[in-house]
Amino acid sequence: MKKTSILLISLFVTISSVVYGQTTQKSDSVQTFEKAKYLKEDLTAFLGRNVNYPDQALINNIEGDVVLSLIINKNGKSDSLTILKSPDLSLSTSSIIAFNRADEAWGPSKLNGNPVDRKYNIIFRYRISSGTVVPDSRGKAAELCKKNKYEKAIDVLDKAIRDSPYDYELFESRSEIKAIIGDSVGSKQDLITSNNIKNEVMSVVNIYNRKVESPIQKTIIRTEIRTVEVHH
Repeated sequence: MKKTSILLISLFVTISSVVYGQTTQKSDSVQTFEKAKYLKEDLTAFLGRNVNYPDQALINNIEGDVVLSLIINKNGKSDSLTILKSPDLSLSTSSIIAFNRADEAWGPSKLNGNPVDRKYNIIFRYRISSGTVVPDSRGKAAELCKKNKYEKAIDVLDKAIRDSPYDYELFESRSEIKAIIGDSVGSKQDLITSNNIKNEVMSVVNIYNRKVESPIQKTIIRTEIRTVEVHH
């Protein structure tokens, strides 16, 4: 019995020391982290106003995600801008042009109140839509849950996540449904993924465009740019 008690106490101490990766063994050594931010205005809204879907990419039905990586250093300057992923050079160029229009007005990340260098990702999602309405996957999943069709709701979110793996809200929604059906491991993993996205992704810009073909000539109609705020 004594040995069992010792094992339980040891397990409790171990778990307590690694929760969220932010707490050490001493209660007075909790680390606080503040995400970097663009000081002039909401960064996602700014990028949304300044990004364009290249005409040639539209004509050739090119779509996909451009993932930019950058460092906001402790002095509040952006550095080491890199393209991590892109389906096409024209989309990469459009994304970089939009980002470069931002002024050097950054509030650096802070660890325990001290400015630190920190790497972030910015996502530009270029999509060509054949319809006028962008699918609301979270709303559809919520409606299915009202009818107790939880597995179908998860299928909807699975598909949405494959298309938009940087949308933390999709992971949060799927986590809630997994918790309802008793998948505690899957629910916890989705929450971890959601939190990682919040910490690592600074901005997600969705650029949706609708292409319409007329009998005389092909016409490109730009419909909207939607933005997703990644909360600090």
